[in-house]
Amino acid sequence: MVVEHLLLQEKNSITIALAQISVIDGDIISNIKKHCDVIETTGKNNGDFVIFPELSLTGYELDRANQLAFSIKDERLIDIQNCCINNKVNAVVGAPVRLGKDLFICSLIFFKDGTFELYIKHFLHPGEEHYFIPGDLNPKVIEKNEIFSFAICADSSSPIHSSNAYYINTSVYITSALLSTNGYENDTMVLQHTAKYYNMTVLMANYCGETGGYKAAGGSCAWNSKGKLIGKMAPNTEGLLIIECTDTREWLLNKIIAF
Repeated sequence: MVVEHLLLQEKNSITIALAQISVIDGDIISNIKKHCDVIETTGKNNGDFVIFPELSLTGYELDRANQLAFSIKDERLIDIQNCCINNKVNAVVGAPVRLGKDLFICSLIFFKDGTFELYIKHFLHPGEEHYFIPGDLNPKVIEKNEIFSFAICADSSSPIHSSNAYYINTSVYITSALLSTNGYENDTMVLQHTAKYYNMTVLMANYCGETGGYKAAGGSCAWNSKGKLIGKMAPNTEGLLIIECTDTREWLLNKIIAF
């Protein structure tokens, strides 16, 4: 199910930050504070959006996902919502979310006007089906002339998912990921191919450090619609990869900030 969300943009360009962070598995209080710090840094650098990795609020804690899960009206999310409003930043944040009796891997998309949308992971990684079910919520965010679609990790490896994004005229395909050192090379080859084949700018925010027993590869990166690398983070560095879309709709590297 595709839901459109139209944003009113005051400036001519669009600036997106990819947040490459480490988290403390299961420590939601500390992780929320880190998210707010990153959102504030994004705002200070004139960012419009910041994209966090998969399940960034909890870490990749499958065994504890049920006890760590959020509701859509969860009071623990108020600090992030207020931080987005105060810093005029839209944030894509990863969390397990319970809707009714079902548990989903989600991206919570907080907008600077205080509203939010929910994206649900469509294609689960092997093993995740023991804890979660796949969903179909799929917001399409429209800002200026750009159409954003979202993915969570294994979604972006599915030809169905990327082709569906193409058929709703997506121009920017945004992936929140946990890519391990073992899978990074193959997964990023798929993302680069998606960018070139479907003529979409592709962005990927990954962890650094360890989470859920995986050694994350870092290397958060972005490709333009020709499949050319725009910018890439180092493997073990926390920070922001910031890219900007100019008046000519060309995405360029703005800066890389290390924390």
